[in-house]
Amino acid sequence: MANNPTELPSEFIAQMTDILGQEECHSFTESFQQEPATSIRLNPKKAASVWPGLRSAEIPWAENGYMLSERPKFTLDPLFHAGAYYVQEASSMLVSHVMAQLRPQLGAQIKILDLCAAPGGKSTLLSNHLQEDDILFSNEVIRSRAQVLADQIQKWGNHQVIVLHEDPEKLGASDLSFDIILVDAPCSGEGMFRKDPASISEWSPAHVQHCSARQRRILYDILPALSPNGFLIYSTCTYNKSENISNLQHFASETGLQSVEIPMPESWQVTTVQEGPFVGYQCFPHRTVGEGFFFGVLHNYGRTSAKSPAKINGKLTPLSKTERAVLQDWLPIDGLHIHPSGQVFWIPEHMLADVQYATQHFNLVYSGLRVGKLQKQLFIPDHAMALSTLPEVQSLPSYACTRQEAIDFLAKDLHSIADGPRSWVRMCYEGHGIGWVKNLGNRINNYLPDHWKIKNKNQG
Repeated sequence: MANNPTELPSEFIAQMTDILGQEECHSFTESFQQEPATSIRLNPKKAASVWPGLRSAEIPWAENGYMLSERPKFTLDPLFHAGAYYVQEASSMLVSHVMAQLRPQLGAQIKILDLCAAPGGKSTLLSNHLQEDDILFSNEVIRSRAQVLADQIQKWGNHQVIVLHEDPEKLGASDLSFDIILVDAPCSGEGMFRKDPASISEWSPAHVQHCSARQRRILYDILPALSPNGFLIYSTCTYNKSENISNLQHFASETGLQSVEIPMPESWQVTTVQEGPFVGYQCFPHRTVGEGFFFGVLHNYGRTSAKSPAKINGKLTPLSKTERAVLQDWLPIDGLHIHPSGQVFWIPEHMLADVQYATQHFNLVYSGLRVGKLQKQLFIPDHAMALSTLPEVQSLPSYACTRQEAIDFLAKDLHSIADGPRSWVRMCYEGHGIGWVKNLGNRINNYLPDHWKIKNKNQG
């Protein structure tokens, strides 16, 4: 049973009564008696038979989004570890609908920034909307969460992403500019009360105001990086006006950004909220499927930019003839570069200048495809390459795991494989890579990174 609505803070109930009215506020608090719904979004590059028997409904605003009739044990599903889908709140998938409206209004070769990106749900969603020469910068200010973000980007398998660990102010002051910036701002978390009842104890009116001030600071810090004619998407998982429409109205009024209306079919039951000429969109759990979510879109129409072209002086260099010979049987394609650490990356040509700039000026966590590490004549393939969707990777030696073998591999309990070449082998489940082993014949060496390991494969 979800949290009892009588446990909600009285100040929170008063706030929601002001927003919804007495009668509807009762329906809102009653929704906390219901178990939160579970929803997933399939990876279009890794089409797979993901929980077909549990898909109870399609999510109308998100292509490949589905509601599940129950919450399965995702940790014990090899396809989850392969990046075949992402477990994401249905309401937050509305960003997909927003992108479908905004991306056609922009030209080719755009840059997108997901500023507060961890754990990676919205970045994987944004990556689905990238055209061939687009680039997504995915940033997280907290170092530990930045690594989680990078792991998720690797699982998803889109190579047009640059993952950073930077402060918004430094990004705003850099030479980079972005055509779309998503600020999914850290907030008081009101929209997650049903899913995470423990967060209720952290809520207070003072905390709301603290979050509101922090959100404004983030918006002002990143504004210089918004390109002329660019769009800023602002979102939170809260209900109160201070963190949502009032913040949007205050920021836009002071900066001259214009509010953008997003078409919203009535059947979706997404609530339009407005302050003067500024409009936002709110999800309430008693009206829409999913948890609480707010977003609004602003257009940088008519503002100019003083940005100069990015200076390129990075740390990646093309492979030497000798190094390329070592990699020839692994990834015989152009775009391979090596870092002084010995890490080899495949960087799409249209990304190279931005990756080089990032290596020089930012805390770069991940970019393109990390192929592996080269030490003299020895090459060790990286876990990210096992998860890659590149056609060249699909042709590497592989082993088709049964479900039990895949789980044993992911728990590091698999000690040998039935067949396969005595060499590096890409372990696959239903055609999707889940990691590397080195097959020695009578045994294998498992190269799954320790932090990817299933800790309890026998959980009930």
